[in-house]
Amino acid sequence: MTTLAPAPVAPPVSASRPRRRRPAPSLVAAIAVIAFLLLAAAWPALLATHSPTANDFAAALQPPSFAHWFGTDEAGRDLYSRVVWGARESLLIGAGAATVSLGLAVVLGTAAALGGRILSGVVGFVLEVAFAFPALLLALLLVAVLGPSAWTQVLAVGIGTAPGYARIVRAQVLAARSSGYVEAAVASATRGGASSCGRSCRTPCVPSWRSSRSRWASRSSGRRASRSSASGSLRRRPSGARFSTRGARTSREPRGSSSSRAS
Repeated sequence: MTTLAPAPVAPPVSASRPRRRRPAPSLVAAIAVIAFLLLAAAWPALLATHSPTANDFAAALQPPSFAHWFGTDEAGRDLYSRVVWGARESLLIGAGAATVSLGLAVVLGTAAALGGRILSGVVGFVLEVAFAFPALLLALLLVAVLGPSAWTQVLAVGIGTAPGYARIVRAQVLAARSSGYVEAAVASATRGGASSCGRSCRTPCVPSWRSSRSRWASRSSGRRASRSSASGSLRRRPSGARFSTRGARTSREPRGSSSSRAS
């Protein structure tokens, strides 16, 4: 008599822990650069190795080394220290120029997209002139009028880059204005509920609301007229008429036809 060996028992499978994804090296490098710039703008003396204004003509035009990480300029000043101390002003100029440019772009682009024909033409002409005007000449003109300062640089860079952003804003506003959900909201608005649309953008929404309202009213009146004519025709039909299951009228038969057929 043979005996069967017991089947081997498989070890319990432990639940595998989800692996954590490591961040990409490019993301880590970008975060490190941003953190370095913010730290340099907040506390430049903490990162600088030399004075940014100290001249050392004996070490002029030196290549990068352990003593001077970015090298030196023609006056022997440490370039790394000058970069660290200039980070605050550079970031302020860049942020200010971006704010001025975006503010002008939003105002001009929205006015060109939602304004009337005259306003759109005037804004378009101003943008074309700004595009044709050289940015460097504009900066020199502002410096000559307002004087050399950080705010002059902010205005020069902001005004010079505003026309390009204004065109982008105008295109996006026109795309949003002609989108389906805006047309549906305007078409379904009533006189009491259209106040939000009229208050937010009264110039473009009111004409489109009126046209869509007139189309909706004509469609609804046509549907009502067709329903009333259909109900009137049903009411005027004689009582002896028979209808099929589909609603189509069959031949009219008198009441005594069945008795005559039976006879």
